[in-house]
Amino acid sequence: MVLFMSDIHSDNVISDREIYEMSDVSSSDSLLSNLSPNNRFEYVIADRSMHYIYIYEDGSEKEFIFRDYRSQIKDMHLVYQGDEYLFDAFCDALEEGAENVRAEYRAISIDYKTTTLVHEGHLERDMDGIPEKIVGHCTDILRGEIDLGSADLNEGHDPLTNIYNGSKARSIIKNTILKATSEKKDISGALILIDIDGFNYINDTFGYMYGDVILQTIAGVIYTNFMKKDIVARISADQFMVFCDDIEESRVKKHIYDLQVRLSSNISLRNGKSITAGIGYSFIPKDAQSFYSLYSQADIALRVAKERGGNCAVAFDSDTMSLAEDGLTFIKNSWQTGIINSSIVNNSDIDKKLFDYAFETMIRVRDTSDAIYAIIKEVCLNYGYDRGVFFEKLFMKKGIRTTIKWSSKLDDTDFPEDMVMDDAYWDVEPESYTNSSYLVFQNGISEKFDYSEEIKIHKYYPVSAIHLPIFDGNQIKGLFNIECFNRHEFSQKEISTLIGISQIVSSYRLGKQVKDFHEAENIINKNVMEAQKVVFFVINRNTGELRYLSKQAETSHADCECGEDFFESVIGKKLKPVIEEMDYGSKGEKTAEYYDDINDAWYTITVKEIEDGTNANDILLCVTDVTDFLNRVKGEDTLTGAETYDSFVMTATRLIKNNDIDYQLLCLGIKEFAKINDAYGYVAGDEVLKLFTKIMQGNLKDGEMICRIKGDDFLMLVQKDIERDIINDVSFCSIRMNRELKDKYPGINIRCFAGLYDMPKNGENINRCVDNAIKARNMVLNDRDRNFFKYTHEIEIKEHEEEVLKEKIKKSLENGGFVVFFQPKVDIIENKIVGAEALVRLNDDGKILPPGVFIPVAEKTGMVVDIDKKVYEQTFRLISMWKADGKDVPLISINVSRVHLIDNRLPERMLDLADKYGLDPSSIELEITESVFFEDTERLIEMIKRLKQAGFSISMDDFGSGYSTLNFMKDLPADIVKIDGGFFMQNELDDRSRVIISAILHLADNLEFESVSEGVETEEQVSFIKSQGGRIVQGYYFYKPMPAEEFGELLK
Repeated sequence: MVLFMSDIHSDNVISDREIYEMSDVSSSDSLLSNLSPNNRFEYVIADRSMHYIYIYEDGSEKEFIFRDYRSQIKDMHLVYQGDEYLFDAFCDALEEGAENVRAEYRAISIDYKTTTLVHEGHLERDMDGIPEKIVGHCTDILRGEIDLGSADLNEGHDPLTNIYNGSKARSIIKNTILKATSEKKDISGALILIDIDGFNYINDTFGYMYGDVILQTIAGVIYTNFMKKDIVARISADQFMVFCDDIEESRVKKHIYDLQVRLSSNISLRNGKSITAGIGYSFIPKDAQSFYSLYSQADIALRVAKERGGNCAVAFDSDTMSLAEDGLTFIKNSWQTGIINSSIVNNSDIDKKLFDYAFETMIRVRDTSDAIYAIIKEVCLNYGYDRGVFFEKLFMKKGIRTTIKWSSKLDDTDFPEDMVMDDAYWDVEPESYTNSSYLVFQNGISEKFDYSEEIKIHKYYPVSAIHLPIFDGNQIKGLFNIECFNRHEFSQKEISTLIGISQIVSSYRLGKQVKDFHEAENIINKNVMEAQKVVFFVINRNTGELRYLSKQAETSHADCECGEDFFESVIGKKLKPVIEEMDYGSKGEKTAEYYDDINDAWYTITVKEIEDGTNANDILLCVTDVTDFLNRVKGEDTLTGAETYDSFVMTATRLIKNNDIDYQLLCLGIKEFAKINDAYGYVAGDEVLKLFTKIMQGNLKDGEMICRIKGDDFLMLVQKDIERDIINDVSFCSIRMNRELKDKYPGINIRCFAGLYDMPKNGENINRCVDNAIKARNMVLNDRDRNFFKYTHEIEIKEHEEEVLKEKIKKSLENGGFVVFFQPKVDIIENKIVGAEALVRLNDDGKILPPGVFIPVAEKTGMVVDIDKKVYEQTFRLISMWKADGKDVPLISINVSRVHLIDNRLPERMLDLADKYGLDPSSIELEITESVFFEDTERLIEMIKRLKQAGFSISMDDFGSGYSTLNFMKDLPADIVKIDGGFFMQNELDDRSRVIISAILHLADNLEFESVSEGVETEEQVSFIKSQGGRIVQGYYFYKPMPAEEFGELLK
């Protein structure tokens, strides 16, 4: 979409500016093709939109708008793959509103031209001081035409590998064939396509820089493997093409075999794995007469090779793979009724320019969906079609679905993405295309079908349409539809071109799907094996050579090395007799059990021949440790003889559900058990655990049980008995163990401890009950005086309420549930308001909660910092608003916690907030609780001095609560002392309180501190404060904390 606008500033009129809404890949090409030396950008923080303004020498301007900058740029694949992390860092800085921004990354356009963009900008704020946008310049410092993000099309070489790029190689090969044809010379040769297996895994595991190094090495191996006259090119990220001219078939096969050997033996990854590749190849003139036919046949062979598995090479075979001489149709001969009638297609009819565009686009564009969309759009625009739709069968999904669509109508809602074809009316059975490679419809009617009524369901129904099927073997894998909303007669040239383009597109798409599926399958299998800790080895059955071993096998059997004799390793020697008994030389899968008496472990051994056609002499040996499984089935802990946890859970659940008995669950342990292991050794530790189990088992009644979870963690299920003293049982266990072990282990000190939880009778969710028992035990884990704690229902309710409160605090922080109340401070001499303290409240659906309810939970979770920030923001905003209304606002105080005081940037943050709302810092009082000085006093005093130097008033809250000293008061950098409200808790002041209050008031006066008496509630307290020279009072006697609106009404 293009808009035109005039921008007027003062008296100067800026020339008309064209505005482009960036919505798809094609529009991005307009952006990069319009780069000029004088480019501005503006990033709006609020809606995350980016505006690029390009200014030209004639004064004209173009503006390109990305509404969701980060997402749109990534969706359009505009950032060079290796620089995505730089782009993300740039976006993070923009979204956070950084003061200054500089970023440099490589960008890619739709035709894979690249440029290096440098953005430099600074933050601008709005009238209220809020960060609004980042503005600056965007400069193109290195403009180049790059194939695949790297290959220079003008030079024809891939700069990463220094061999030909795909475009250059295609041109040379095509011209070689055409020249030979025009001169009527015989030409013989082969086209070889090489696809590196699992290269995405290399990039994901080791990084793109390492991947680039591997690609350079691979390119070198391929280049030196062939003759100097042969054409070698890199045609995509991990695909290579070789054309060998004037060569016999046997020599080609020898070259390919040598290449496979050299790749696997000369290149080794960091994890010891070898490089393998899928290879497909075809011959000229045997298989084809043109480059396109030759390439298509080699591509089909490559797809078959990838389907068969890693390190496989396949030649195009006309007996099983049928391709018309024009290179445009593909279907297997095994389905005779579906062989395409290629007589309707003639090379001379093909629109070569459009065909070349499709071929080049599929080679160069990394994302095949983007490539197909660009091709469909180009085809439709070239011939004046209104809509192109690509349907396909996706892996792991049912039905043929809409995947790609281009339409000339912006409001076209027909054929939505992911719509299953079964829900449409088009027939996608193979029989529909017997003896025909396409179907033409006019008004919904073809030679075979009548959909004249069905097409009317569409908003824009296709008056004319052509359907081109996508075959894979004898199955239809998709459909390529071209549609016109007005009548259109498809010419022979159009039909031939569409058939050719559909075959190019389908060949690449199906190949990509197969490749992606196998790579995804490999990644999933790898993760499954790692998650299951599978130990396996690949061994040559004849030589015993270890060909491969799993990651878990590398860890558990460090002496096993690839290339060595497996049966000479420690595990190989143990397993050799077992494997020989299994007759592992025969076909099929064999399984046996093996007991390792040294490790006291049981293993399941599985031997299976690898059936992929390329490694006929290799066998797969899997070794699975089943000891734990057998122990779980047995239900007995091997060390102590107690039950295992799994067995305990099953048995306990049955007992509780099936018996009308009250049960209690205990979680037991030994305090500082690790120190026993350290001091006396693990043998002694094991002896302690065995004795503990023996003693506690002796306390069990029928129907009760004990299990060991791990280490010194035990569970006991016992019947609830009023007369039974569980605490005494645990204490007696400590005494008896110390008595029995003191001679053998002098100085040993065993202290057993336990947590108790009453089990619910329904026995539901026993794991939650275990958690509660563990919580109870942990309550006394580090308590030297207590060894027992009971987790009660009341504690459980309290914890639940705390969790609910946590969620309330979270939501209130998000939706503005925290509000500020104000409690005025009164001058009792002049009887007027001279200040106020800002206090936070939580508005819980209209119910106002005081800080005593939620602050403890907020402090525990760390959310108190966010709450304070909300209070500061609201308070400063309200003061600014009242001042703007002309009101006389007294000194307002806010509370500052220790968490804020240790933030080294606190003074700057407070000043920024004051600047934001246009406030003088002297109008704000910062209240600091006296108790924060209990630790790190010097550092905190230094922070308070910085706040005071910034202009804020400082008051010492809760003064006299226990930490003050005369020396401390001497160095205190405060203006105000607030006498702790605890002195006024009693309605009538006792003699001691009177003496202390009087002393603080006089001391504050002598040290020139202003004093505030907090928590004052009676007239008698006010009179006493006045008699001792006190002047300012805060408390319920005058005012309770009130909403901001009420306090605002009190101000004059």
